[in-house]
Amino acid sequence: NVTDHSRIVALNGTINSLVNGQTGGSVFFYSPSGFVLTGTAVINVGSLVLSASPITVDGNGNFINGGTVVFGQAPNPNAAINTVSDINGTAQINSSGNGNYVALVAPTILHQGDIRTDGTAALVAAEAATINFDPFGLFDIEVAIGTDAATGIHVDGGTIDRNSETVSSDNIHRAYLVAVAKNDAVTMLINNGASIGFEIGTSASVEDNAVVISGGYDIDNGSHQFFGTSGVSNVPLTITNATLSSHVDAQVTGGAAINSGEGALSFGGDLSIIGGETTTTGGNVLIDAMNGNALTIGADLYARAFRESGDGTQIGLITRLGATGGSTATVGGDVTLDSDSFGATVGEFGERTDVTGGNAQVNIGANSTLN
Repeated sequence: NVTDHSRIVALNGTINSLVNGQTGGSVFFYSPSGFVLTGTAVINVGSLVLSASPITVDGNGNFINGGTVVFGQAPNPNAAINTVSDINGTAQINSSGNGNYVALVAPTILHQGDIRTDGTAALVAAEAATINFDPFGLFDIEVAIGTDAATGIHVDGGTIDRNSETVSSDNIHRAYLVAVAKNDAVTMLINNGASIGFEIGTSASVEDNAVVISGGYDIDNGSHQFFGTSGVSNVPLTITNATLSSHVDAQVTGGAAINSGEGALSFGGDLSIIGGETTTTGGNVLIDAMNGNALTIGADLYARAFRESGDGTQIGLITRLGATGGSTATVGGDVTLDSDSFGATVGEFGERTDVTGGNAQVNIGANSTLN
């Protein structure tokens, strides 16, 4: 109901999109109130977009121009897209065919269901955005207006993975999780047994396959691009009790808590995590095995916490790799921990004021192991 922005649309049956008798085509749904995909929902398509923002149409009636789609201002800043897992089952989205994609765009996204794609998946927490759906998976995602939701993206036991093991090797698999804060801080959370990644088994064997987590940044050709001005967007990230089988490239403007506090946490390939602050709060990057639960990183770890001071008086942040509480942390490759600070820019030549640097820490508690 386009005229009633408070009524969320429930999808609870089966939707099939066929082209010449085969699953295919692109299906776009827009509801200003958002969507709930119940436990009985099954969607079989080529590409799927669910949006709580109106999709811009040009003078010729086209809403996809060279792969680019403009999502206008969301009428309801509280709109959400929820994929549900309950006693009736788990919501399923199946995207078939090379170069196809799934995109969920809304101020709040709660993902408990299953997304399977032969191409790329994008979860974008924002009130307005533009996405270029590149057929090779290297998307551009530009957030025009962020979200005020307390938790912009929550992957709560949900999955994002392959739809088929036989798709072309030329096809890049990417999962983009993008949230930008409009005013107050917006959290990104992955937990409760969530599983994200496109590798078979536990080995991240395809270098171009990746999970790209972006808090406070746009995406440009598949990589992070800083959004807005200093201090505008504060987006912290928490990952716990989850499996991420592809390489993970995470960059957030707030801090990052990557730990096994709620259950085992594993990364099948490289983990690169950068947390930074241009304000006076948060920003530490803490990677910990905790509470007797294992933390496993299959390849290299790169972790960085940075702070850029507005007046040159702030103290640097903490980057930590640790194991406590009878836990084991295992890293299969090289470990790089970086903590740095930048003073305020002064003078005509861009000189910076002096600041106090941060701390890179390795912490091993009693009865705990770091491999």
